[in-house]
Amino acid sequence: MIESLQLLVIAHFSVTLQLGDPTGSLEFLLETAASIFSLVLFLVTLYAWSRRERQPALLIVSFAFLAYFSKLIIEILPLGELHDELISSVMDFVTLGLFFLALVIKPQRGNTKKAGKEISDV
Repeated sequence: MIESLQLLVIAHFSVTLQLGDPTGSLEFLLETAASIFSLVLFLVTLYAWSRRERQPALLIVSFAFLAYFSKLIIEILPLGELHDELISSVMDFVTLGLFFLALVIKPQRGNTKKAGKEISDV
């Protein structure tokens, strides 16, 4: 009985993972995996921010991953098509903006002020 149940579960997953599945279960599986991965990346970058002198760029990247996670969760939820597209576009814009901001922000270094004073004193 247990073996037949295991075979049934394996057969079900092999059928749902085939490309071109009309029910869209592969798309749902990939969106779920991407949302979990973006949540993990959010937590990792937040942890790195807390361990690395609280650099603002890491915090901004962390929020970008959180925005991407929110976008994917909203896409998974059954909302109206208009709301889904509008929110998805806005969250894409927010995510890209946060990544851009993290790239162009000037990194903080603890010794830059001391080095500047020493150079000007000489």
